[in-house]
Amino acid sequence: MAEAAGIDLLNLLSILTVAWTFGILAERVGYPALMGELLAGIIFGPAVLGLLHSTEAIEIFAELGVFLLMIYVGMEVDLHDLFELGPQALMVALGEFVVPFGLGYLAGGFIGMNVEQSLFIGIAMAATSLATKSRILVDLEILDTRIAGVLLGGALLSDVGVMVVFAGIMGFIETGDVTVMGIATVAGQALAFFVAALVVGDRVLPYLWEQLEDWMVRREFVDKTSAFTVALVVALMFAYFAALVDLHMIIGGFIAGLFLRQAQLDPDIYDHMYGVMYDLAMGFFAPIFFVSVAFELTLDVFTGSDNLSLLGLILVVAFVGKIVGSWLFALPTKLSSKEGLVIGFGMNGRDRHRLHRPVGRHHQPTAVLHPRVYGHLHDGARPADRQVGRRLAREGRRTRLHRRAGHRTGARLRERVIGRCTSTGVEGRTRESACGRLPIFNYS
Repeated sequence: MAEAAGIDLLNLLSILTVAWTFGILAERVGYPALMGELLAGIIFGPAVLGLLHSTEAIEIFAELGVFLLMIYVGMEVDLHDLFELGPQALMVALGEFVVPFGLGYLAGGFIGMNVEQSLFIGIAMAATSLATKSRILVDLEILDTRIAGVLLGGALLSDVGVMVVFAGIMGFIETGDVTVMGIATVAGQALAFFVAALVVGDRVLPYLWEQLEDWMVRREFVDKTSAFTVALVVALMFAYFAALVDLHMIIGGFIAGLFLRQAQLDPDIYDHMYGVMYDLAMGFFAPIFFVSVAFELTLDVFTGSDNLSLLGLILVVAFVGKIVGSWLFALPTKLSSKEGLVIGFGMNGRDRHRLHRPVGRHHQPTAVLHPRVYGHLHDGARPADRQVGRRLAREGRRTRLHRRAGHRTGARLRERVIGRCTSTGVEGRTRESACGRLPIFNYS
């Protein structure tokens, strides 16, 4: 086994090879590359062939991959458009949390779980994945649609909601009582993070970027690499403070990306920063994450009629809860019934962080749930991701058909309008939507 600095080079090379190969095959048949990467992880990972395995280095690369991916996604989303979609995203987040949580709790009681275990099943059903949705939207080139904006905003709000409710559940499990102070503390920390991030991103960062550019111009030192390094440091800073309040670091990365997009940087510097971020995330690190996610899948849950029945129940509750909850709560908003249905399918994406990471700070998952039940919850997340990819792939193909006249596709997704925007008086780099030429969140 060839190793360098503790890295199994053959294992890393094999993971990248199968990720690219299966990703291309998935795209050839009209599905997101993510689906091919997940399938590759299942086939070549411990679940089937056992040719690939996770190591400490692979886990670090995977975490870095999803972090860089979220920075890139943030750089693709307009902060002002995200705020405009706030009411719709809030309603969807509420629906896709309340309904599956309630159904999960009832399902726990139906299969004989106690109150604590049923609550944990409910929170597992309510959890969603910001990273999975983001990658699918990137693969399908539909980040600039209204559905994408609501999905991302809803997932962000849902992540915070899950964290707050989970704190209450763990307090109930540990003490037999729900402490209002504990829940208020968790919610207050999350709110403080977002308020501080908004102040820093909107007031402090523009000043720092302006000083950096002035310094570079005065010294005739236009170094694109240095600007990228500063951007990465800023993103890591946001990630650190997100982790301090028990939010996942990818939320910090996403928020940093939003503010990097707003910075009025020199066009060449920004385009270089944008391109490097995209290439690092999509070309190397992110595929490692999505292949390695499947390494934790086991096939034991598919053996025996009892296991299959339990797995089927969990999948039905997970799908129906998210779809019906999102659709119902989207009806009173400006979203159409069809948009609400598509968003409901999109909200079904889940990953291992939502099920394992929060619990690990307090208990092992199997200390709360029976190992067999936890295994079904964990492994049920993979079929959910695949179904999300299929549904959004169909909607993505339909959406792209409406863009052929002047809409950006393929490589043009990364283009920016450079210079002065005369129709709105906006100077510097701006999105086409700022000039009134492209409704950035458009779905028909």
